[in-house]
Order: sequence, then structure tokens, then C-alpha cells
Amino acid sequence: MNKVLEIKNLKKIYHSKETETIALKDISFTVYEGEFISIVGPSGCGKSTILSILSNTLDKSSGDIDLNNKKIAYMLQNDCLLSYLTVLDNCLIGLKIQGKVTEEDKNYVINLLNNYGLGDFINKYPNSLSGGMRQRVALIRTLALNPDILLLDEPTSALDYQTSLTVSKDISKIIRQEKKTAIMVTHDINQAISMSDKIIVLTKRPATIKSIYNINLSSNNPLDRKKEKDFNDYYEKIFMSKEHLEYLKSEKKNKLVIITSRLLILIIFIIIWELLSSLNLINTFLYSSPSKILNTIIKLINNKELFKHINITLYEVFISFSLSSIIGILIATLLWFNKRLSLIIDPYLTIINSLPKVALGPLIIIWVGASINSIIFMALLISLFTTIINIYSGFNSINKDYIIMFKSFKATKYQMFKYLILPSNINNIIATLKINISLNLIGVIMGELLVSKEGLGYLIMYGSQVFNLDLVLTSIFILGIISYLMYFIIDKLTMKKKIS
Repeated sequence: MNKVLEIKNLKKIYHSKETETIALKDISFTVYEGEFISIVGPSGCGKSTILSILSNTLDKSSGDIDLNNKKIAYMLQNDCLLSYLTVLDNCLIGLKIQGKVTEEDKNYVINLLNNYGLGDFINKYPNSLSGGMRQRVALIRTLALNPDILLLDEPTSALDYQTSLTVSKDISKIIRQEKKTAIMVTHDINQAISMSDKIIVLTKRPATIKSIYNINLSSNNPLDRKKEKDFNDYYEKIFMSKEHLEYLKSEKKNKLVIITSRLLILIIFIIIWELLSSLNLINTFLYSSPSKILNTIIKLINNKELFKHINITLYEVFISFSLSSIIGILIATLLWFNKRLSLIIDPYLTIINSLPKVALGPLIIIWVGASINSIIFMALLISLFTTIINIYSGFNSINKDYIIMFKSFKATKYQMFKYLILPSNINNIIATLKINISLNLIGVIMGELLVSKEGLGYLIMYGSQVFNLDLVLTSIFILGIISYLMYFIIDKLTMKKKIS
């Protein structure tokens, strides 16, 4: 057999300001073409560190690694399937990042999916797959790169025992049928024996090779191997169903209960409020009543005042919302690309965000002028920094396994942002936009209270000055409706983009 990998005296030291930790020491072994090798050892001894070094996602401290010009691909513990891509697109993402997707590659991946029981799920999304199916997709994504050597980091650790047995069989079958060489890290000695040609046992940290065992069993099927009499000797040596329809029905019922409960709370509140005011149990001059608010709305409509003030407020909210959203996303993106810049301005973002913006009102009027510009600037101050902080935090919260996977694809920082960071943060951006609506509405009303002679904020200020509390509460009621409608519109517009 031909050598495909030779490791000599591999060493890895982790450094910190206080100390250094030796993870690997004098690791040497050879891998031959077509071999399936497992690495076992105590937790934390450095098994996965070897794979990280081989995949070039972690630098070695010393030693020699001779790959003989062979290509390596890395399959992590987490399947790292991107929920916003179909099964086929997940399998092609590594090739896409490397700019190597050809029709031949696509057909090769489709054939793999068909051959290994995933043909019906090619255009489905990962949330429709079982745990075992997800692992098969992750393996086919790795095979799509056409590597000579596959690195498998505990590929079944997240699965239950029964599923783990099935997936172990699938992985072994696929790798052997595709005539690939594999190096697997596992804690499960049973799994290592049932799948491997050779097992490397590591000591505790600093890890060295304790022993190497050649496994000679007659079958290549992991389940059949466990039935062979020599299996225990090696171990001693090494030491859309009916239920789914019910689920959908339950979800629909739950949604109906939530909507009905929301409406009932509002209706009961209005009825109690009206009863208390009609029975003179509350002072209607101070607290008004639903009927008085309705009469005030009708009066404003008849005077052609209502929609004029609503339109002014909505225009100001739209401008400030658009500006804060666009600028916030752009600045968060810039900070993600430039870590040094983010570290420099991070405390300033926190300080400015914590300032009571209303206290800056007089200064804003002086700086910008007593006009609509002051109102928009006030709303921008209130919403922009929250937008930047929320979106930037989301960019930094991506699972490290996904980052390692993209690095193993040799993705550039731009490719990582385009294919991972941004798509993975769609939900976070949507949630931030929803918060942004409320913050901009608050900012606009605060600005109108200070300088405007039009808008709902002006009606609130005017009503309080002339002690017309019916007008004040009517304006607040209309603001509540506008806030809900804007939230509803954003929610509907973005619903198709949500990631389950």
C-alpha cells in the first residue's frame, strides 16, 4: 500500500501570558492508502488537536507532516449544516467557496445523495432530516471536495446509541465504497474497533502514543464485526407520519389560543375601562374613556387633522428607521471585518448607548435646528447604537465549529461573511429591526415633543398644555396601533426569510 500521510515528532504547545501547556508530544505514525484509522485516548488529551493541525486550522509547534500532495477534508463533531441552505447546497458549499463547482461535481454529489438514501431530500432543508441523515449529509459534503483523506471528529457523539450504530455503519460503508482514507477521533472504543483497520491509543496530556493496534476482523460492516469472537479480545486489549400531522394540528391550535388570548385581554380591558368611567368610579377628566377616545378620533377625522398628523409621524419614523437600520448593519459589518477597530470603539458604543438621549434634546435643537431634522436625529441617536451592538454581537456568536469548517474550506474572510456570518444572522437582524421600529417611534415622539408643530407627539404636547387629556390618550392609543401595525408589517415581510 502507498503512504498517504506520515507524521514525525509532532508537538503542540498552547501559550498564554502566565504559562504554556504541552498538548501533544512526539506524535509519530504513518497512514496508508485506503486505511481507516481511529485515534482514542482520555478526554482532553489532544485527539482533536491532531485533526485540527492536519486540516491546517491550527498551527503545529514543531514536527514534520508529509501529506504526499494529498488533499484533506475535515468533518467536525457538529454536522454544521447551514439551516438556510438545501441539502444539495449544503453539500456543495465547500466547492462553491473554492470556486470549483462544475456540472460534473454537482452530478457527483447528487449521485452520492441518491446512492446513500438521501435522494428524496435533495431539495429539502436540514430541519426535515433526522440526526443520522444529517451526519450522512455532512459526510457527503466532505466527500464533495474529493479529498484523499477524510478527518472525522467524533461523528456520532451527538447521537443516541441506536442512531449512532446506524450512522457508524453508514459512514464506514460510504468511506470504503468511495475508496477513501479516513482518520477518526472517538471516545468510543467499541466504535473504533468496529470501524477501523488500525487504532492509535494516546496517553493523557501531554499526549504521546501509548500503543498502535492493527485490527484484523473478517467483515467491514461495523454491526457484523461486533459479533465476531475476536471483537471482545480487541476491546480487552485496548480497553411525514401520523405523529407529524398531530404536531401540525397542535401548533395551529396553540397559535389560535395565543391570538384569541391577546384579543380577549384587549377587549376585557376596554370593557372594564368603559364600565368604570360610565359608573363614575374613575375620573374621566384624568383617565378619559374608550367612548371619549372614539369621539375624539371621529372629531379629528372630520377636521381632517388625524391623517395629517399620522402621516407626518410615519414619514419621520420611516426615514429614521431606514437610516438607523442601514447605517447600523454597515457599521456592525465593518467592526466584524476589523477586530482592532471593534476593540477600540467598543467602550464608546456602550457609553453613548447608555446616555439619556432626551437630555441631549436642547443641544440637538441648537446643532441641527428646530426642524424635522432634529426629530430624525433624535430618533437616530436612540436606535442606531442599539442596532450596531445587537447585530455585531450576533455576528460574533456563530458556533466555532462552523468557523473551523469554513477555515478548512480555505474560505476568505469575505466568503465567510457572505456564506456564513450574514445568512446565519438573518433572524438576529429581523429581531433587531423589530426593536428598531419601537425605538425609532419613541425617538420621533420625543423629538416632536421638543420641536414639532405637527405629528402625534405634537398632539400629546398640545393636549397636555390645554388639559385636553382625551386628546393625549387618543394620540397614545393611535401610537399603540401604529406600533403594532409596523411590527406586523416587518414580521410578514421577513417571515419567508426566517430560519428555523
